[in-house]
Amino acid sequence: MLILDENKLSSFLGSIAQGLVISPFQLFLLILFLAAFIFFLIWFYRHQHKKVLSLKIKYSQKLYDKYIDKFQLNPSETELIEKLTTFIRDRDTSKHQIFASQRIFNLCASKLLAADSSVSQSAIAALRVKLGFTLKDRESNIHSTAELPEKLKLYVLQGKLRRFKGTITGIVPGALAVRLEDDKIPPASGSNITVVFQRKNGIFSFRSHVIKLEGGTIYIAHSEQIKLTQKRKYYRKNISLPLLIRVAGSSEKVVQSRFLDLGGGGASIVNPEKRFKQGDDVELIFYISREERISIIGEVIRTSRNGDIMHVSFETIRESVRDRIIGFILSYSESVSK
Repeated sequence: MLILDENKLSSFLGSIAQGLVISPFQLFLLILFLAAFIFFLIWFYRHQHKKVLSLKIKYSQKLYDKYIDKFQLNPSETELIEKLTTFIRDRDTSKHQIFASQRIFNLCASKLLAADSSVSQSAIAALRVKLGFTLKDRESNIHSTAELPEKLKLYVLQGKLRRFKGTITGIVPGALAVRLEDDKIPPASGSNITVVFQRKNGIFSFRSHVIKLEGGTIYIAHSEQIKLTQKRKYYRKNISLPLLIRVAGSSEKVVQSRFLDLGGGGASIVNPEKRFKQGDDVELIFYISREERISIIGEVIRTSRNGDIMHVSFETIRESVRDRIIGFILSYSESVSK
């Protein structure tokens, strides 16, 4: 049986406790050591961070200089790039991203144009062309005419009455080259114009001017202000225009009506005496000029306002006729022409 001597045990524990007692001087040294250690850790972190930051800055500048040489930028273009980089977050370590990221370029370009009126849109667009920034797909947001693809069909509007259909044949740093398909006298050099084009995600327009003419090709100054006009497949405009209408293929007399809106894909029309209903195929006859008459077949897809309005789809019309309708309403449209 184990018998503990209480006096000896108490003496043993007391000696241990006495050994753990720290003098004020020893406590001071301990605190001083901990403070020095913490200071060393902070210094080491800051030193390493500064070293890494310096390496990042040098790396970014090295890439930046390589891009300048790669794209053979002249002094004015280099100056413009420098202005653009001022809007990059963490510019010192990321300025090379202006060449590598189209998203960053777009963001910086929009901010620079808003902040500095001395910077021209054509200079920004010319830089886009030189850096090779183009649209990735048909649904991407568009920021500049320099991103438009070749062979894109578009309409050139001059004032309220003159309209021209054309096709982009080339993108050069200073302009869009557009081949006009009409035999009309083209807009003169220096003319202010509005250009309208269609993409998968809507109808877009921009204002610009003609730089020069070469045969049937006009060169249009680039723009960085592209406006989404409508989110629909074909352009449509509120318009009050008389027309004649009857059931397609019938010998009945035509009745008078009028358009409430008209577009390349359909129209809203006053339903005379509520005689037409959903599913009817109807023949529409109207004039887009004194000499130009259009006759098309459409389908009533629905009615509204108690049958007083019918909505007609133009799904089966020829594309050449659709182009004539779109061209007419574009020139008719006050909102686009102004």
